[in-house]
Amino acid sequence: MGAEQPGHLQGRFEIDGSLITEKLSLHFYDDEQTIELNDANRTIPGRRGPTLFLHPLSRTMLRSGLWNQPKFSAEYAISGTRVGSLSNGPLGHPGDGEYDTWTMTQFRVRATFSREYLAVGIDGTTAEGKSGFYRDGGRYLEPLPPRQFQVAFELPRKEMKQFFGIDDLHFNKVEEILDRL
Repeated sequence: MGAEQPGHLQGRFEIDGSLITEKLSLHFYDDEQTIELNDANRTIPGRRGPTLFLHPLSRTMLRSGLWNQPKFSAEYAISGTRVGSLSNGPLGHPGDGEYDTWTMTQFRVRATFSREYLAVGIDGTTAEGKSGFYRDGGRYLEPLPPRQFQVAFELPRKEMKQFFGIDDLHFNKVEEILDRL
């Protein structure tokens, strides 16, 4: 499961046990320590689907275990009232801006290095959601049930330099560390 183009990875994105995609679009907003994840095929006109935002999560967090204890995983459990969101849409006509939305209440991240790749797993749960469609009288439909999600991908060793934005000098050190695993 490797990168197909910058920001696109082969992997798995599931919601409530149903496969959403095996081609992930991943965008890091480093200044906000936020990751945006969705189906890379959504760039095709007319494609719709879920988008996941997680905060705080950064590339630096994924590589944190590499420098001091590379044989162990970097693991994080993050919870709070607003640690991300899940949206699904657009619903109906794309120009209407109607999305089902859920607030993220908790997620876990595990990043494990091997000689060949970095394996990343992310899973979490949302609070009840809100429907993007209105009823007569302008009131939202009943709350949407909470959702559970799972994301998994592997980043091949040869793609780590670009993914993490590591310069040549530091990447030589990374290569030495990975060779010892």
